[in-house]
Amino acid sequence: MSVWAHALGFAELQQALVRDLSQRGDLVVTTLSAGWKQVPITGRRVVLLCRRQEVQAARTAWEGLDTSAQALSRVEPVTSENLSTRLVNLAGSAQLLTTDAATTRSEAFWSAARTSLAPGGVVAVACAGGNAAAHARMIREAVSAGMAYVQHVIATSAPVLDAAVSAWQRAIAAPIRRHRRAHLDVFLFTTPGTAPRRGEGR
Repeated sequence: MSVWAHALGFAELQQALVRDLSQRGDLVVTTLSAGWKQVPITGRRVVLLCRRQEVQAARTAWEGLDTSAQALSRVEPVTSENLSTRLVNLAGSAQLLTTDAATTRSEAFWSAARTSLAPGGVVAVACAGGNAAAHARMIREAVSAGMAYVQHVIATSAPVLDAAVSAWQRAIAAPIRRHRRAHLDVFLFTTPGTAPRRGEGR
C-alpha cells in the first residue's frame, strides 16, 4: 500500500495515474469522463469509452481541444454489454486502462481488460467507497481472470494527509470517534510476469 498526495477528485486522480503509469505516445483507455481531455495534452493517445448519456458532453469537450490533441483522442459510446468486446478489439495496445469499481462488474470485464493491455500495461480501478469486502471481491475476480494484483494506493490531498497525521498524533490522548471519508482507493493490476512500466514522474 502507498499514499499519493494530490488534489482530491477523479479528474486529478486520472491525471496522476496518466503521469505516473504511462509515457508520451502510449495509449490510455478510460471509462472515467473526469479528466480525460487532459490526457492528449500530455502527448498520450486516449480512447474514452463512455456511457451514452455522457457522449454529447464528451464530444463537446473534444471539439474544444486543439487539432493536435483532437488527433490523439477518440470518444466512443459503450454499454455494459459491449464494453468487453470493445476492450478485446484493442488487443495488446493499452498501456493504461483507468476505470471505476462499478465498471469492473460488466460481463467478462477482467479477461477483456487483460487482452487489451500492452506488455507492462496497468489497469487502475478507482473506488470512492470504502467497502473492504467489495474491494476484496474485485481483487479475487481480477486474479481469477488472470490478472496480477500490484498495489493498493490511497489517494488523498496533502492538507487531508497532514490533518490525518495530526489526528493520529492526538489519538493517543483522545480516540477518534468518527471516520470521515477523505480519500479515494485505487487498485492497480497488470498481466502476470510483467512489471508495470513507470511513467514520466511527478
